Amino acid sequence: MCAHRSTMFKTKVKPIATFYTDVRMIHEILIVGALQCNCSIFGDEATHEAIVIDPGDGLDVARVLAVLKQHDLHLKAIVITTPTSTTSAARPS
Repeated sequence: MCAHRSTMFKTKVKPIATFYTDVRMIHEILIVGALQCNCSIFGDEATHEAIVIDPGDGLDVARVLAVLKQHDLHLKAIVITTPTSTTSAARPS
């Protein structure tokens, strides 16, 4: 970068997001479903709230629930990112 450009744009910019570095997260990955897809479980150690991303075809529910119980997490949301048969059982009717 040229020296004159670094001094040219000195304006204060407000951050668009605040990141807290003292937050501890739980992240578990399970291989689920007939297609062996990744299921991610994210949990907040402080609030014990969790989300499950791509839980699979329903055959692995016990494994997902076991991870939630192991970390004393309370499920708040399920996120399904792919409209394939691997997530059909987890979708509400």
